[in-house]
Amino acid sequence: MITSCLDYLDYDVSQYIGETYFPSEKMKEMKSLVNDQYKYHLKDYIYMRGDDILKSGAATEYRTDGSSYLVKHNFIRYLLKVHKNGSIKKKRKKRYFNETPGHLRAIDYRREMRRIRRNLKFDLEIL
Repeated sequence: MITSCLDYLDYDVSQYIGETYFPSEKMKEMKSLVNDQYKYHLKDYIYMRGDDILKSGAATEYRTDGSSYLVKHNFIRYLLKVHKNGSIKKKRKKRYFNETPGHLRAIDYRREMRRIRRNLKFDLEIL
């Protein structure tokens, strides 16, 4: 008689394997939704920019003051731009270019003066 290692599996392991390799109907619907959105955006990008989605181009965009600047444009950036949570901008940590003790002390003094100024304005408004 031939035995299989699957005969000795616990129910929890077999349930895990079943859910992993045979997803539910809801997961299949979500996957098809993602694929449909990708196809829609791919058609839209090809209509706007041309057939080659790997080619990086440059697009002119305008700031609020009316000045223009060039932005690299490819399919990935387009997807990030049209996605509701997508963002091309990265958060940057504030850097101190000159981290000498005197420079850091000046930064602390400036913070302290701003705090004092805010408290003074608040105290004057109360009076």
